[in-house]
Amino acid sequence: MWDELTVERFRIAEEYRNGENSYYAPYNRLLSIVFPPDSRYTVEPVTHPIGTRKTIEYMVTMQLGHKIFPVLVVEIKSPDSLQSLSARREANEQIANRYASIGNQCPLEIFYAIIAFGTMISIYTLDKSSGTIAPSYPPADRQRLNDNVPEDAWNIDVLEENGANTINEVFTDVQRMCENLRARLSAD
Repeated sequence: MWDELTVERFRIAEEYRNGENSYYAPYNRLLSIVFPPDSRYTVEPVTHPIGTRKTIEYMVTMQLGHKIFPVLVVEIKSPDSLQSLSARREANEQIANRYASIGNQCPLEIFYAIIAFGTMISIYTLDKSSGTIAPSYPPADRQRLNDNVPEDAWNIDVLEENGANTINEVFTDVQRMCENLRARLSAD
């Protein structure tokens, strides 16, 4: 599980529930512990316009020589909006758009993205060889309301042991792929 101070930051965010803003600090702390600043990784906050507002995500990048590559994206949303189908659809669309805009810059065979509604996360992947994004949801039906991006897709709680283990597996896989890439490039 996470260190005591990181868990406490998440608990404070849960208590105050000031929308997604409450979760920026705990996720920044968590990502900075897993991808420390004294390594080849940098945790970068990035803003993107969504309609009339801006959204913040964290992008983890890796430096190899004089090149910097994105290796992980974490989108943070308000936990209160998880119940909103339109918010889930928007989050799903955001990740698809992010993959479309920067997916070709990631040198890893799998490009992970995490969408967090508070502490509840869904893990996305872009398989670089096939171009497939998972999970994949059917398009919205314009004739009737269909729950095409179900709420239970966010079933991993980062504060529970199983959830912490699951997200840690993602972090470990990203780091493993980065090290394999570094070793391959060093051998060339």
